[in-house]
Amino acid sequence: MKALLRQKILEQLQAKEIVLFGAGMMAHEFYEQYKDKLSFAFCVTNTSTEWGEKRFCGKLDIRQYRAQELKDRYYVVLGVYPAFDNIASQLECDGYAMFRDFVDYKVAEAVLENKKLAFFYGTCILRDVLHALERVPAFTKQYVSIFKQGDTQERDTIAEIRRLYYAKDICDAYIYANKLLHSSEAYNMQRTDLPEDCKMIGVSKVTFHGYWPQLHNKSYNDNWLFDVMAPFDNNFWHLMYSREDANITKLAEEGKTPEEIYQILSADDYYSAKDIKKHLRICFKTLQVAEKGIEVRVGDFVQRNYKEQKLYQDFTHPKKEVLWEYVRQVLEHLEIQEEHLADIIDAAPAYIHRSSDMPIYPSVAKHLGLSWINENTRYELITSKGVRLMTFKEYVLHYAAYTQAALKLREGW
Repeated sequence: MKALLRQKILEQLQAKEIVLFGAGMMAHEFYEQYKDKLSFAFCVTNTSTEWGEKRFCGKLDIRQYRAQELKDRYYVVLGVYPAFDNIASQLECDGYAMFRDFVDYKVAEAVLENKKLAFFYGTCILRDVLHALERVPAFTKQYVSIFKQGDTQERDTIAEIRRLYYAKDICDAYIYANKLLHSSEAYNMQRTDLPEDCKMIGVSKVTFHGYWPQLHNKSYNDNWLFDVMAPFDNNFWHLMYSREDANITKLAEEGKTPEEIYQILSADDYYSAKDIKKHLRICFKTLQVAEKGIEVRVGDFVQRNYKEQKLYQDFTHPKKEVLWEYVRQVLEHLEIQEEHLADIIDAAPAYIHRSSDMPIYPSVAKHLGLSWINENTRYELITSKGVRLMTFKEYVLHYAAYTQAALKLREGW
């Protein structure tokens, strides 16, 4: 079934003139890669301001999409990503059929290059894993990859995963974040939904709170565009900092000055050894339970290495060391060996995902025995005024002053 489907797609690509739906970066990349191998006719788009223009060094016209003009004579390649679902639905409503009349540019690439197709379905962590895998020649030599962002908290997720069901008939590896598939049967992929020879790999989507007992646990208000939320919600969003420190907020609300707040929070005994060790035990137990039955797990790696190096930027986003542990295990499950993997990891950036560091309290560092942290350690923080490097003291003083100003503003809300 899969081989026959790939053959039919290849025949269409080679026999017909190609119309690119989309005229942006992805369409351009596909055109540049195959301009000497395929016959391109023109681009179409729904964006009226682009009609009549030329793209790709003046090689292709941009035209208005007209359903009847494209039928039979042309084969449509969708060179888009965010709007894929809408455009695929638009074509289907006009009588087009997937694979027979149109195809995604990534599927087309896999067919033309005779490579396997890997489908990644998950959150930003899995996207970062894919970006890292794309640095591994042994992986890219065998696979073309499609990534689809998914989140069980997004109300529109089910409507947005057309790519998942579109690709499932043809994919060779289905790699997913485990927590995205258990809450709704409407989009729960089962082993029977995939081709018999497709590898199904669940990747741990765990968070690690071990360094940060100060994090606020309540969900943020959805209306995050404002610095301060309405008075009924004490958990107001700080645009200056992407993660709320519950202790600073509480002390600021009690009227403490920034210097007083720093003196309190920087004390070696602010958190007791007993509380921190209990907090860490709960974190590791949570990791163990969350990763049960999942192919790619990082809990043991975190437990072995958290003292020697900082493994996470914040409780959600892993740093390089954890990310490449994910990659090693995915490669292992795909039975791919990369001779130069160690060199690739050394050359990879420390921060694949751009996110703020979350500062660690001195008492936490002391009780956990974190040898890599001291009072001069600087954290890379993304604020509304750009990236800033701050020590723990600078962070607390700045955060507290900002919070005080936000509280004054909230008084008049």
